[in-house]
Amino acid sequence: MLKKRVLSALTAIPPVLFLTWLGGFSFLVLILIVSTLALLELYRLLGVSEKRLRLCGLAGNAVLLPVLLLSGAEVYLAALLLFLLLTFTLYWFTYPADFQVLAAIWFGKLYITTMLGHILVIRAMPGGLWLVLLVLLAVWATDSGAFFFGMSLGRRRLAPLVSPNKSWEGALGGLVTALLVTCLVAPYLGFARLFALGLALVVSLAGQAGDMAESALKRWAQIKDSGSFLPGHGGVLDRLDSLLFALPVAYIYLIFFGGLGGY
Repeated sequence: MLKKRVLSALTAIPPVLFLTWLGGFSFLVLILIVSTLALLELYRLLGVSEKRLRLCGLAGNAVLLPVLLLSGAEVYLAALLLFLLLTFTLYWFTYPADFQVLAAIWFGKLYITTMLGHILVIRAMPGGLWLVLLVLLAVWATDSGAFFFGMSLGRRRLAPLVSPNKSWEGALGGLVTALLVTCLVAPYLGFARLFALGLALVVSLAGQAGDMAESALKRWAQIKDSGSFLPGHGGVLDRLDSLLFALPVAYIYLIFFGGLGGY
């Protein structure tokens, strides 16, 4: 299991970092592909079988993310509201399809498209490449630290009904790992250590909350993994769960404290 996790990470991380470095259209394409795969997994998890609504959800993702990158948050909000109106109208033609299916489509737009879309906004900021790398580093360090600390020291269950294998020791170990790693790396990326520690703190806590939230969703759906896209890691959504919560929180942090970071 551990070997598969390491091999999958070594295979996936380099192209992600390369496209993050390129930025612009190449990075947008990466986020479009990843978000589309995550949405498909979410639709299967939530039982969205109505093809017209599924296609509408995927088309909305393909339109909304470029709008966010090119036009900013205000235009994106207007486009998101328009999407909600159009899909509600489309529901007339799919009736008597279960209204919960439409709610699942809307949930996907908030949970995946909107929350993941924050990475495009952060990448577009001054010093955005290094900011994205710092957020990714904090999330990955948290996941790795929580895994190894939990395996070796985990005793007290964090939320046994949701995720029996997660422990308070693992959660604390993930947080400490994120703080240590970002503290060491921050000067080489051009950031003040105090700024990086604050960012790592909120990103690590938000990321772990996102992990638990997706675990609760899978527990409700009575499945172990959202998919099998990455051997040893589960599906795309399983790899995004921490990042989906971490990105909006990181963006809020940067709005208030970005000027203290060194850029």
